Amino acid sequence: MNGMGTAIVGLFALTLAASAAFKPPTPQQIQALVTNQVYIAELIKGATATQAVEVLVKAVEAVSNAGLADDQKTIRVAILTAIVFRSFAPQAVMMAEMLVPLVSVNVLPVMAAATAVVMGSGASPVTEAFASQLDSGDAALVRSAGVHPETILPADLILTLGVQVSHATPPGGREPTALPLAPPIREVPGTPPGPAPQYRGQ
Repeated sequence: MNGMGTAIVGLFALTLAASAAFKPPTPQQIQALVTNQVYIAELIKGATATQAVEVLVKAVEAVSNAGLADDQKTIRVAILTAIVFRSFAPQAVMMAEMLVPLVSVNVLPVMAAATAVVMGSGASPVTEAFASQLDSGDAALVRSAGVHPETILPADLILTLGVQVSHATPPGGREPTALPLAPPIREVPGTPPGPAPQYRGQ
């Protein structure tokens, strides 16, 4: 086998190894993200960008069905989004495009705001990727959230994310363990999960 063939085989083996390292999370692991958002960093280890999006979508769905107040859902979704997007910064635009049809339109301003905070000056194409598939009204809200995340996210969360995430980290880089956990859930026994969250205060 010549040098080129050896290199191709080696690259293929590395790709398979990276793919094999990722195990789709169980429903129990997804549910755990409602109370421990930084755990998503473990669940997306070895994942492709597409697999990471699938995990994030399931995590957002779990938060949406947790019977929490809207502000608590916003905090949790923002932290989950921040961790995933900073871990896959080179694929952020593609991931945003993939997410739009997979999550409620009401959660997209939260995602755009969180991405704007963690990606800084590099967030504009991501914000546009979130907005480009929406109608004019929803797109305007998403673009506004990307430019003014303080209208969507609590000030203390923005400060923490901005300090801890000075630049996007590729997979295998610094773990986002310093990110804050959302406050613990205080659910009323017997209370069923509420409807899809109205993250825009509607």
